[in-house]
Amino acid sequence: MIKGQVHVFTYKDKNIVLDVNSNSLFTVDELAKEIIHLYPSFTLAEIIGKLNGKYDENKITEAYQEIQQLHQEGIIYSEGVLPEEEHDPEEFEIKSMCLHVSHDCNLRCKYCFAGTGPYGQKRSLMTFEQGKKAIDFLVSQAKNTSHFEIDFFGGEPLLNFSVVKQIVAYAREKEKETGKKFDFSLTTNGVYINEEVEEFIANENINLILSIDGRPEVNDKMRPMDDGSGSYQTIVKNYQRINSERSGNADNRYGRGIYTYYRGTFTSENLDFANDVLHLSDLGFKRISVEPVVLPENRKYAIKKDHLPELFEQYDVLTESYLERKGTDKEFHFHHFEVDMEEGPCFSKRITGCGAGYQYMAITPEGDIYPCHQFVGKKEMIIGNLKEGFTNKKLMNKFRNTNIYTKPACKECWARHLCGGGCHVNAYGFNDDLNKPYEVGCELTKKRFENALYLKVLELEQE
Repeated sequence: MIKGQVHVFTYKDKNIVLDVNSNSLFTVDELAKEIIHLYPSFTLAEIIGKLNGKYDENKITEAYQEIQQLHQEGIIYSEGVLPEEEHDPEEFEIKSMCLHVSHDCNLRCKYCFAGTGPYGQKRSLMTFEQGKKAIDFLVSQAKNTSHFEIDFFGGEPLLNFSVVKQIVAYAREKEKETGKKFDFSLTTNGVYINEEVEEFIANENINLILSIDGRPEVNDKMRPMDDGSGSYQTIVKNYQRINSERSGNADNRYGRGIYTYYRGTFTSENLDFANDVLHLSDLGFKRISVEPVVLPENRKYAIKKDHLPELFEQYDVLTESYLERKGTDKEFHFHHFEVDMEEGPCFSKRITGCGAGYQYMAITPEGDIYPCHQFVGKKEMIIGNLKEGFTNKKLMNKFRNTNIYTKPACKECWARHLCGGGCHVNAYGFNDDLNKPYEVGCELTKKRFENALYLKVLELEQE
């Protein structure tokens, strides 16, 4: 068992308490806040001694007894459960797949982790035959899974739109043959969205992740076309058309229902990124995610520790704007503020995160299998290929048995069950170690969660 832990913080006028293991969330007054901090280490008599003179003794006793009752009911300082022992390294079941249908791109984004498309390899497109093999492989290795998720990715997947259509049609045939179900998403820079594309994604209920960094000057500086011209005018025209057609037909949360998400990246060039989120909101976009770029500190555009105070302020600005716009025609949902305390991730996801390397994989145009789309190009991370299947089960098992309790920095972190231990790619890229999270990313994550929990408390108070 894992010992009880709470996270208590004050945001604006709210003293907020999160029980780390049970996910219980509530607010308290100043007296209860002080007692909660003292409760695990001191008796009632000792706490009275420490707080006497500041609070009435009877009120201290009453508040202590209420906290004690919450403890007994498992609402506060609840014990956690350790993960199961290591799994059989021969048993894997992939449930979701990132199909790299294009290792080429029509943009030249300056921070691109794919090296503007080819991931440090040759520019290439996936053939339909390779796509069929990927679908067949996914179905054949799944004994118990009946529902698969596939994301068309690149580079720019619409450079290979004809193959995307063929793969979807083939998967629909497989649905009829096997009784299994496929959900599709497509991540695109939006330049090639046209009437044919729109009709296809509508007919096939394909989820969209549409890339845009925000204000025209920010987007065009970071996301120029391959000829150096800006992409903003073209993609905004396409996105607003898509937005009007798909508005209101999805759940608010990323990953549920048929969704359209507008996803951007901020860098050291636009630390005032809240303005970019609000710009996207002003354009009428409702579901927005603007993420910090992840680059080594010696790289241009990198986010550094020195930037954290300014970025924290930006999340506060965004929180205020979120509340101001709620209930208006400019209401928006910011991905990092969407925290589900009631029906969130299952236990395994809460301790292991995304499932990269054993439940999720990426397939290159050549048929190589990687733990996730951001590991592509790192040859030491290949876990197999479509011809031979899984060839590095030792590495797959390493991913499966990496969790918040194998990461020293996560074991005592209050946010561990909300983030699942952070991104494997970032840990590996910065520290050459899956068990050592990316520190700057952790600090930003914790800040975002505090803001999200504050918003969640306000929501609960209105119920």
